[in-house]
Amino acid sequence: MRKWHLKLYLFLLLLVTAISCGGGGSGGGTGEASIRIVIQFPQAESTEATSELMSTRQSVEDIRIITITIEDGFPTIERTFDVTDLPLEERIFVPVGSDRIVTVRARDINGLLIAVGSTTIDVFPGGSNTATIQLELVGEVCDDGIDNNEDGDTDCADPDCDGERCDPEDDSFVCEDGQCVIPTPTPTPTPPAIESLCFDNMDNDEDDLVDCADPDCEGRICRVSGVSGVCDNGACRIIDLVPSINDICGVDFTVTNQGNTTAPASVTQVVFFIEDDSGNPGTASANLNTPSLSPGQSASFSVDPGTVIPSGSFCFVPNCVYTIEVDANNQIPESDEGNNTIIGLCPG
Repeated sequence: MRKWHLKLYLFLLLLVTAISCGGGGSGGGTGEASIRIVIQFPQAESTEATSELMSTRQSVEDIRIITITIEDGFPTIERTFDVTDLPLEERIFVPVGSDRIVTVRARDINGLLIAVGSTTIDVFPGGSNTATIQLELVGEVCDDGIDNNEDGDTDCADPDCDGERCDPEDDSFVCEDGQCVIPTPTPTPTPPAIESLCFDNMDNDEDDLVDCADPDCEGRICRVSGVSGVCDNGACRIIDLVPSINDICGVDFTVTNQGNTTAPASVTQVVFFIEDDSGNPGTASANLNTPSLSPGQSASFSVDPGTVIPSGSFCFVPNCVYTIEVDANNQIPESDEGNNTIIGLCPG
């Protein structure tokens, strides 16, 4: 809908002279009557108007042309005035009678209807009457088949109706490109393609970047010569921590990084399977801090079972079984998680 912003509240004062016109209309009479017509504009800021204001030709924003129509019971009388050159007094000869319908239409300089108002007045001889007409803003109603603002375009054909509801029985229809239609749904955006596999040597998302060279693969699993790794800064980095026992009953062992990139610090856990005095099974464990290891680098450890197994429990019944697990907290993505644990057996 077109929205009008009228900044000034202005009374247009018109003096209408009524004369006897034998039998015209209802409530006919004889003599003359002076009729004062007051037109009030919408969105008022001031409540008074003076002849001085009128003489300076100040006008309401947008409203330029005023048409006054008086009808009912006699030939319709119509007068049109320019707001910027409106006389303070205009004599319109109106037959005496009651229920005269006074209609006011306000238009812009292009003739587009902006506001309308109407009232009924009685015109009697020998008296003075005032008819006050409050103008109301109008816009194009988009579903009534009427050119409401009288610009030559009706309903959806009026640009003012673009996007407005146009079917009084179905709210799903709106005006679109001059037609009353169900709007075309906004298509759901297609998510951007990503590199779906980072080890197939293919450019899955067709961005000319393959596997780890594609930023989409950062931190994802990759493979080199059948060995799994993790994409890191455009390359497939392989970490593979492997324990190996040096002395069966020591317990001495080594942790080696068999990957092609540095492994961060981790935890290696040694677990002894034990029994107490009553023969109840249990475990005793030691956690060893393993330093960061470069590719091929190893770290050696030695664990004394006597410092790990609590008093009153035994490991040599009849054999001492223990496990060594590297990256016990599972914090490091490795190419082969299946070789992280080794089992040791020390005969009793």
